Amino acid sequence: MGNISLHVNRKPEMFRLSNGDSFILFPDLWLGTDNSGMIYKRDELSSTLLYTLNNSDAPVKKDRILLCGRINQQGVLYNGIRTCCYIESTGIIKPLREIISPSVLYDSKTNTVTLWWWTNFTEDPGSDYDESKIYLIDEEDFSSTTYVIRALCCSNANVNPYYITGGVSHDPATDGNDLSLVFSFPKIIDKRVVSVDGAPEGLGLPIVDFSCNNYSGPIYFSMENQNGNTVRAERLNLDGSLSGILETLTVFSTAYKIRYAEHLLLSLDSNNNLGVTAIKGSVYPRILSGYGSTADTSTWDINNQEETYHGVQVNSWFRMYWSGVSGDPVYGFVRQAKYDSKGTLVYVSAESRYIVMNTGLCT
Repeated sequence: MGNISLHVNRKPEMFRLSNGDSFILFPDLWLGTDNSGMIYKRDELSSTLLYTLNNSDAPVKKDRILLCGRINQQGVLYNGIRTCCYIESTGIIKPLREIISPSVLYDSKTNTVTLWWWTNFTEDPGSDYDESKIYLIDEEDFSSTTYVIRALCCSNANVNPYYITGGVSHDPATDGNDLSLVFSFPKIIDKRVVSVDGAPEGLGLPIVDFSCNNYSGPIYFSMENQNGNTVRAERLNLDGSLSGILETLTVFSTAYKIRYAEHLLLSLDSNNNLGVTAIKGSVYPRILSGYGSTADTSTWDINNQEETYHGVQVNSWFRMYWSGVSGDPVYGFVRQAKYDSKGTLVYVSAESRYIVMNTGLCT
């Protein structure tokens, strides 16, 4: 029984919205009514059901699931603590069960929540998440199995408004309008056998599986420059060393070209595709400026950046210059920008110089 508190690991994960409200997510035993289904609609009067948690799939006592709720700036819970679900198929959702050491990242620009967690399977699930193969651990006895596969899983969701009925774990709670999360079908990022019959650890799950460090997603180290929309990189171990396994990873954004020796974060995009983005701040933008009567010939091309610079900072798109000497012209300087079909800046031209006006001799 001494290891149970380690396994449950109820440490809450939180993120804050731009309006000051906060979301809280944590794994815990189900305390609500058994087989309490859940319905998501766009509003109370709508006859269209966006998502349905069937009663047969809803949690019962002793189920350990992920719960969530929204809190205002005064610390008051809006509509109680509810089941946190993922999309199993079109319109059908299921609870996220056996969530161990969850970690949450929130991107306010895209309104995307990325959830990482560990779980255990009784048999190899392959590359697809399979709830039927999850090892459901009884709090009173979780050392009876002789074969377990530990897996790192990932899913994402957008914070959206819904009219929600059911799925209440903690009172007081009411049906009604609220912001909520419905996660995408989970992906398995990493897996390994941790308990095998006949092996020393075959007596059950080792403690590390119950108390994994909170994890914000695998960090990679680029071994080459980005090539098209992919980059070759190695995953970093917890001690900072490289895994020694070179992987080819999809790059989400073409607005920022990854170069050699950058740290990368593995995540999911809005379409549930796996890929990496560079962790910004380790490099400097190329600075384009100009001064005096001569046009600056420096340019910037997103596909042809210098090794030590990423991105661009344009100090002046337009400037004027006059020497102050009578008879010298007043010059104007301007740079041109090019954008791709997505509105991403891809090229900055050199300065073009022209005469704004001539100055006559002063007497």
